[in-house]
Parts: sequence; C-alpha cells; structure tokens
Amino acid sequence: MAVANRVVEDNVKRSDPQWRRNAKGKFFRLADIDPPADMPEGGGVYVIWHGGVKPQWIVVGHNRNLRDHVEKIKKDQEVRSYEVNGGVFVTWSPIIENHRDGVVNYLIQVLKPVKSSVTRDANAKPIAVYIPG
Repeated sequence: MAVANRVVEDNVKRSDPQWRRNAKGKFFRLADIDPPADMPEGGGVYVIWHGGVKPQWIVVGHNRNLRDHVEKIKKDQEVRSYEVNGGVFVTWSPIIENHRDGVVNYLIQVLKPVKSSVTRDANAKPIAVYIPG
C-alpha cells in the first residue's frame, strides 16, 4: 500500500492522523480485531483494505461509534469475501467530528475504494491527511 502514498501530490499539505496499529506496530486484521477490547469509545474515520498480490482499498468512512460500526463491518459478507486476498485490515483515527466528512472525501478521492461510504457529506471540502501505510 506504500505505492499509494506516491500517488498523492507532494505539494499538498497533509495532516498525520496517526492511524491506529496493534501492540506489535502492525495494522489490525479485521477478522481478529475485538472492537470492545481493541478500540476506544467514540467516533472517528476508518479505512479498510485487503493485502495480497494486488492490495486494494475496500471502504473508507466515519462513524460516531467506531466499535459498533467495525463490529457490523466484520459481519459484512462483501467485505469478508476479500479475506482470501491476503487478509482484510482495518485502521482508524479519532478525527474530530466536524472534519470527518472532509477527511473521508479526501481519502475516497485518493484511495478510490471499492465500496463507497454512505456516512458522509459528499459536498464537504476534502481535508488532506496521510494515508495508512
């Protein structure tokens, strides 16, 4: 996924959302994450992708209750179908609420995920951040 970082223009000023990783410094595998234990309460922006030979961004979005939302995504058959492609991974950042739509819009423009997020204002001005990687 590091290749995707190069797609972003170097002259764009971006913020570091400090995408969350596990205790070993790796991104969480969606199948293994226990949202009540691994995620803090509250909302934020999330990014889900699959690894493998041809990694691909699956979905980007935000929610006021990330724990419950990620638990629902874990059960989504379409998302789970990507597990055979090198595993499905998730990360998140507790972006403040009034910036979430803009961050999600930026990430969707840059990452071009397979699924679109229905939890955003598509008209919000994009807010540039570093992508997970």
